[in-house]
Amino acid sequence: MGRGAKKVVLIVLALIVLAVIVAAIVLRPYFTMPDVDQDALHAKLTEWQAGVAEMENRPKADREALNNLLQQHRDFLRKDLDWKQECPPFDREAVQACSEEIEQAIADIDKRLEAILADGFVLQQSTDPEADFLPLAETMRTVKYELIAMMGEVEQKQYAPATDRWLRLADFNAGFAATPSLLYTMLNISMQKVMMPALDCIKADLPTDQLERIVARLEKWPDAEEQFIRSMQAETAIIVDLFGQEGSYQNVPGGSFLLWFADKSNFIERERMVLISLADRQLTDIENWRTSDRQGAPIDNTEYQDAFQYSLLVPIAWPNVVKLFEKVVDGEQLNKDLLTALRAELQSRKAEKP
Repeated sequence: MGRGAKKVVLIVLALIVLAVIVAAIVLRPYFTMPDVDQDALHAKLTEWQAGVAEMENRPKADREALNNLLQQHRDFLRKDLDWKQECPPFDREAVQACSEEIEQAIADIDKRLEAILADGFVLQQSTDPEADFLPLAETMRTVKYELIAMMGEVEQKQYAPATDRWLRLADFNAGFAATPSLLYTMLNISMQKVMMPALDCIKADLPTDQLERIVARLEKWPDAEEQFIRSMQAETAIIVDLFGQEGSYQNVPGGSFLLWFADKSNFIERERMVLISLADRQLTDIENWRTSDRQGAPIDNTEYQDAFQYSLLVPIAWPNVVKLFEKVVDGEQLNKDLLTALRAELQSRKAEKP
């Protein structure tokens, strides 16, 4: 080999070494374990996994019955329903145009829903990535059509059946609220945001005894913020458990090697610790905000930049907790405001009595 060729080889080798050094410097933060108490975080993960296991091991009967109901009326529940923030929240003419179809569907939905709620609505959900969730749009439209029926009963002065219908929806909503799934928690909030305004529309028409039944139920309404925390704990456990499983890499070229390398290099364990630590810090901040004066933002994302800056899992898999919790707080405030308004209505009626 001539002197010129040797010189080229040395230059190439030097560039390779330099590239390796630069890559090591750049990638080092992604493989360096953060300064956290790993034993404490593993203990929290075990606690959160227990909530996931409880959800997965619930009886499937209610879920299957509800899914069958939604599938049976799928065509009806997939029709557009223009819902407004006014009284009434629906288009009267559009509803009247298909009133016969609505009555027939609601009659069957009522019968099935009563059977599901009879012994308490317990919702099971698998965390298998291939498992389906209940169809959310159809579930929401079921609630809206029930509210249409409720308001129709009030117009016909059928006050007790209208109250019964709203209380059934409250029990239906509670089943989703008691399920530690982020998707169902947010569905629960969406339900509240149509149920409460609809109730506000009819509060003046309801007799006092029926209004008192509703107030008693609202006073026992599940704490949406608390449910959100439980759901985020479960969501963290699910993401952490899925990350690193061999099936997660089966469709990736060289997936088995990537899994082996990620495991041996401590990358997987580090990513898990970063995610659990992030969840614990954010949920602790939410708890502190809840038990303090509730002023200002409960979470400041700038405080968690370390987790987002040197993690591949967090930016991809972690939801925007700030935005989601804001929606939960708004939904909780809506419930409190309505309860205050109903109590004021009852107090006003008592004051008017001779």
